[in-house]
Amino acid sequence: MFSKTKRLLEVTVIFNKSNTFGLQNDATLLQRSLAGLARVRFADPLEPPVTSDVNIHLETPIYTYVPWSNYNVFIANPEHYLKESYEPYMKHFDIVITKEDLQIQGAHILPWSLLPFPKTKVTPVKEFLYLLGGSQNKRKAAKELLSVWKPSYPVINVYSIEPLENNKVQQSNINYIVKNLTQEERHTLLQKYQGHVAVSFSEGFGYTAAEAEYVNAYTILNTIPIYLQDYKESKNVAWLQTPTLKNNHLYPYGSFVSDFSSVEEDLEKAIQGFENYKSSVSNTEFKQLYFKKRLIEILDTLPKTYIQKPKLPPILNVEDCPPISIITLMYNRRKFFDLACHNIMISDYPKDKIEWILVEDSDNPNEDSSDKIISTAEQSKPLEIIYLPLKKKTPISEKRNLGVMKAKNDIVLFMDDDDHYPITSFRRRVAWLTLHRMKAKATVCTTIACYDLKKGISAVNSPPLNLPLGQRISEATLTCYKSWFLERMFDKTVHIGEGDSLIKGRESDVMEIPPQQILVAFSHGNNVSSRRIPSNDSVEPSCFWGFPQEYLKFIHSLANVSLILN
Repeated sequence: MFSKTKRLLEVTVIFNKSNTFGLQNDATLLQRSLAGLARVRFADPLEPPVTSDVNIHLETPIYTYVPWSNYNVFIANPEHYLKESYEPYMKHFDIVITKEDLQIQGAHILPWSLLPFPKTKVTPVKEFLYLLGGSQNKRKAAKELLSVWKPSYPVINVYSIEPLENNKVQQSNINYIVKNLTQEERHTLLQKYQGHVAVSFSEGFGYTAAEAEYVNAYTILNTIPIYLQDYKESKNVAWLQTPTLKNNHLYPYGSFVSDFSSVEEDLEKAIQGFENYKSSVSNTEFKQLYFKKRLIEILDTLPKTYIQKPKLPPILNVEDCPPISIITLMYNRRKFFDLACHNIMISDYPKDKIEWILVEDSDNPNEDSSDKIISTAEQSKPLEIIYLPLKKKTPISEKRNLGVMKAKNDIVLFMDDDDHYPITSFRRRVAWLTLHRMKAKATVCTTIACYDLKKGISAVNSPPLNLPLGQRISEATLTCYKSWFLERMFDKTVHIGEGDSLIKGRESDVMEIPPQQILVAFSHGNNVSSRRIPSNDSVEPSCFWGFPQEYLKFIHSLANVSLILN
């Protein structure tokens, strides 16, 4: 499909842009390899998604981007592959690529390469270079290696972005430099030294080893699988025998060094080899050409199912809106019923298509909302309000279950009483659930906009990507089919973070949608949510999410804060 398409394809490469070395290089390598076949853009997981023909996810599957592309490709890194968190997403990925054989069923193996860089005509000095950068695996290996680096060995120049706790760093033939190198400085150093060290406890590719090969350096490597795969035939490499095990339960595909105690003899031989070293030509250029050829071969396995990139977000016209049931939980927050009513009334979802179910277990007579709810229900037509009072304090999870069981419609939305839901929120959520080609059983946001009613501070809360989906979701944004929900409800004993019990094992049924125009979560001091807005005394009020002044006064009054506006 890929190379045979008549038009220039749109490809989005998604990666953590704060990683300015490894992942940035990977993304640029993909971009250059696809030149002439695709228009490639880079995206960070926290940026709003845009539509593409193909999404390529580097190291981390970004689930919120999946619906925005016809095809999704995941490039795995074994040392960072969290099987428990990532595996449930794989059903929605058309291709999985690994840089070595990880025994993942159906995965394509793509031996990695590096970007070429300008070479200079310099005579390298007879010393070693060891670039640690920010790699924890290389730092761990460096502690072991430097501890057996004899004073009689050649000088080794070690560069890292942070200090290393090792007494041998003070040794006269060990230069330890703490510096964040620019690309130009790095390229200069690579060509300055005749010997390179790229020993590591684990690698997904190992740029320092590839760079050493590119400049024809004498290189000391250890026997981790990716190095053996890529350099076992190289005449420029001296090997340190370091047994590895796949014994990390978090990263089961990663091979990690299990024993570093017997490298001294191999290191002695490596140093002797360095004394007599004469460089031989590397095959880096062949690897670069093969990478491009193999990448396109893999992408060509994508079926030619879609002629155009998707048109998103899906649009649900008001006249086509199906009937829905909205579930709101209440507990000792009488004032917040007014906010909940505001959310319902400003919504552009047809009121005659809404069943609003309020589940209340207030145990403070002064905070009970029953009279307000009953009075509103009597005047709400065509909106239908169902009041479900409970006799005793009940876990949030069980209250959600009771609300869904009471619902008469098969499309159910949760709406918390203390959050803001923009005008189009309900219609957008139902559109993603009912109109997208993925045919999800549930949709949800993980990243959400937040606003602190006490301090006037805004933030965007995004749970760590290494957590399973069920631990990342905002239940306040959950939209699903009642029939799907009833197959396995919330664990009724859970008081917070109840989403995990509903979703675990069913992640492939769930679509993550972008948070824009879905919700702004309010923090007011009495929340039960685990999400918080980080702040300190120096943080000034800012970004009011475009709220009108009268609305700002209203929502701050709910937290007993008087707002003075110019």
